[in-house]
Amino acid sequence: MTARTVTATLDINTSLPSTQSEYAILDHFLAMARAYRVEGSVFNAMDILWKLVESYPDTPQAEESKNTLLEIAVQYERDGLRHPAYAIYERLL
Repeated sequence: MTARTVTATLDINTSLPSTQSEYAILDHFLAMARAYRVEGSVFNAMDILWKLVESYPDTPQAEESKNTLLEIAVQYERDGLRHPAYAIYERLL
């Protein structure tokens, strides 16, 4: 028997939300990112946050995601992890 690695990807539609329910779904994605971050799964949180920023840039959820990513970068910098902090700052620009 061989070990298998399973990876999950988040596939978010790249069009702008057109209904309140679509905005509600984006809220759920944001809540998932918060939960991942609280649990210490920063990379999973960042995956969702980047998807929101890049796929839905003109939404309130994207703006909150940018702020959260900035918080993560600042924490990395405080922890002496300048390279990952720099990568986040650069990508946010």
